[in-house]
Amino acid sequence: MRIVLLYGTKTSAKLVMVSSCGDKPEPFTRWEVLCRGGDRSSVRVFAVKALFSGASFPGIPRNTEVDIRDGVLRLESVVVYREGPQTPRLTHRAFDLGDAEAFFRLNSDPEVMKFTGEPLLSSLKQAAEAIECYTDFERYGFGRWACVQKQSGKVIGFCGLKYLPDLHEVDVGYRLKPEFWGRGFATEACAACLDFGFRILQLNQIIAMVMPANASSIGVVRKCGMRCEGEVFYEGIPVLRFVKTNASVSGSVDPV
Repeated sequence: MRIVLLYGTKTSAKLVMVSSCGDKPEPFTRWEVLCRGGDRSSVRVFAVKALFSGASFPGIPRNTEVDIRDGVLRLESVVVYREGPQTPRLTHRAFDLGDAEAFFRLNSDPEVMKFTGEPLLSSLKQAAEAIECYTDFERYGFGRWACVQKQSGKVIGFCGLKYLPDLHEVDVGYRLKPEFWGRGFATEACAACLDFGFRILQLNQIIAMVMPANASSIGVVRKCGMRCEGEVFYEGIPVLRFVKTNASVSGSVDPV
């Protein structure tokens, strides 16, 4: 058996399973996905499950063909977007170890972390380890990008997309240093990342989860066109769930 593209765009595609002799497709019950070099990747195993259920995996280029031999799906090509959108004032790119000090300053500031539900970083070493161990780009093709101010070349925070496997959703989130609050950077970055998710990744929808007391972030996501669906609990914390759907692109695909 083999899997071939049924249809798709430059960076996303829905797949159909067909047999080599043209027989009617049957459910495939055993799968294992191998990365380049033969390493196993659990996220791609999940992607296969999603593909067979009619969803799609952002990151499979158009005209990709992958084979199943001996019950193993071999997927050779996944697009990784370590560079995100450009805006008039910001560049978005993946963090590297040279950003450890800026990352530490951001994530050790009580005001910044007030509405995140996450603990403060306690050392520069911890910040470096967090950067080094961040695998979302390799796993999903996208992630949280460092926001770099073009004027100064300095990292002022982060913004980007995060796949939440427990919800099967893609979330937009941001965090900025306090000296850059109230200057429109959050809205600028968030809007650009939403556009990237819809236009480049061809996602069906993107969510945001904001604590009810975080009035500033509620204002940001609303300015970006996200609508509130009500209060939910996520990781034991009450949050407001905001959603924006991809109405501008026909044939948009579900998140991984």
